[in-house]
Amino acid sequence: MIEAFRTALREIDANQVVRVLDVGGFDGAYSEVIRNQFPKVEFDWTVVELPVVVNHFAAINDRIFYSTDLQQSLQARPHVVFASAVINYLPNPHEILESFFNSTQVVILNRLPLWQIPQDQTAIQTAQRKPFLIQYPTWFFSETQFLNRLKSNVDVLSDFEVAQDRAYFADHYGTYRGLVLRTKTQGAAG
Repeated sequence: MIEAFRTALREIDANQVVRVLDVGGFDGAYSEVIRNQFPKVEFDWTVVELPVVVNHFAAINDRIFYSTDLQQSLQARPHVVFASAVINYLPNPHEILESFFNSTQVVILNRLPLWQIPQDQTAIQTAQRKPFLIQYPTWFFSETQFLNRLKSNVDVLSDFEVAQDRAYFADHYGTYRGLVLRTKTQGAAG
């Protein structure tokens, strides 16, 4: 993820405050990791999350702005939209991606399930969170369709494996991926 941000920062004017929109960023922990790795860059970090998360963390972390409104946050024209382990849990992932591409210069997708399957499919993800077994819906994206769909909107600057995230789906284990994408409408954010 550090290299993904390094790639993103090369695409924008890092002499200004870099506005990052962290979609589904929970407590904003990634902001501290990135700030520590790039101490000469000033970041304006916004996390978009569910209301209960925003209400909790906004009261205890004043280095991050928290919002429940994705569309309003995108209207602020962030330089970087960062979405880690979130796109595949949305009911309308491709529409959300389009809104990212229309609002920013660089999109970083981390922990993305791109699979060798003919078309996008939904599944039920099961996770053990002791003492509970929890289940929730997720998308597994057709790698070919997903990347082909991106071609009209973005250039892929980096495509990397996220080794710590693996899943079994469609009869095989696969490793999740990350992408750093530069929008073809460079003037979108400024």
